Amino acid sequence: LLAQNFDISSTTYGRLSSLQGLAAAFLSLGPLRALFRRGILSESNALLIVNALLLGASTYLACRPSVTAIWVTVLPLALAVSLQRAMSATIVSKAAPPDAQGDALGALDAVSSLCRICVPLLAGLLATRGSAQAPFAAMAALGALGMLICWAPSPTIGDAERKAE
Repeated sequence: LLAQNFDISSTTYGRLSSLQGLAAAFLSLGPLRALFRRGILSESNALLIVNALLLGASTYLACRPSVTAIWVTVLPLALAVSLQRAMSATIVSKAAPPDAQGDALGALDAVSSLCRICVPLLAGLLATRGSAQAPFAAMAALGALGMLICWAPSPTIGDAERKAE
């Protein structure tokens, strides 16, 4: 459906999706985790960056549905996904007591898996009932909400960052 509405072949769309997945996996496995481990990037800053990337890329896709828009947003979305993965695990690890970290990380993984199942279904529903831009408009709205939440004081993230110091 998106391939048809964005005037892109299914093969090209598949390649773009693969490129985004590979970029996110590469970034998640190495460079981004190192930024957190070394204290170069805090969870609070990463959360702002993730939401800004999601807001910017999804707004662009919603307003300018085209092959060019998809190409332009592949890497920013990959960076957002990989930052979110690394940040989530870091926050959960720091916030959970040592004897409960396994349970907390398991719960995070379960929720992440559930999201990977439900979000495409919801995006497909939005696209078929609305337009090809509807999933991206919804993602932009969530990114905007995330930015607003980021600016509110967060004792959980702040506490986790202080515990690590």
